[in-house]
This record gives sequence, structure tokens and C-alpha cells, in this order.
Amino acid sequence: LKGGNHPYVLVFAVSERGAVSLAWPLVGVQSAPAPNGGRAPAFRVTAGSFTLHGFFSDAPLPVSAVQTALQALETQCHELGKPAECQSLPNFPGEQSHRRLAVTVRPLTSSEGR
Repeated sequence: LKGGNHPYVLVFAVSERGAVSLAWPLVGVQSAPAPNGGRAPAFRVTAGSFTLHGFFSDAPLPVSAVQTALQALETQCHELGKPAECQSLPNFPGEQSHRRLAVTVRPLTSSEGR
């Protein structure tokens, strides 16, 4: 979890059902510096798909504004029957970069072991 030359990071997870939840910082009302060493905090995942949205900035971004925009985008695209990237998010003041990572988690099969 590194923002290059941008010290502030804000990360949201969007479930395959469109629920938007804050992943970093763990608590707070604005983006925060990346964790020490750039290592992402541990979190539990379950089988299914989700998308991580990372926002990197030179000044703190408000959690509520970004979360509201992400949720609106998810809702609009879902209503159109299209994937979440059917439209672009606005640039937020201070935002320097927005990255998206789609993740699919599948359960291990018995032949893969545990």
C-alpha cells in the first residue's frame, strides 16, 4: 500500500453486491498516511469478488465524500446493468491518483489442501 510520492491513502472495498466499505484507514473521517513500510493491514476475506479502490493524494480526502461518490457510481451502473467501471468518478480536490483492483477469492478445493 504505497502512494508513490503522495503521502495520503484512502482505500475502499466494494463487494460484488455493490456495498462500499472503508478498508484504509481502519477508522477516521479522512485519508491517512500509508501504513509503516507500505504493508496493508490484514483483513479477512471470504469467497466471492470485490474491488479495491485506492485514492492517493497530497492532502487528506474526506471519507464521506469519496464513499458517497463510489456508492452512487455503483448504484447507477447496477441500474444500467453494467459493471461499476461504466462511469468515471470525479476527481476530488487534492487527489493525484485513483487505482482499482478487482479481486476474486475462491475456496480451496480438497486437492489444494489447507
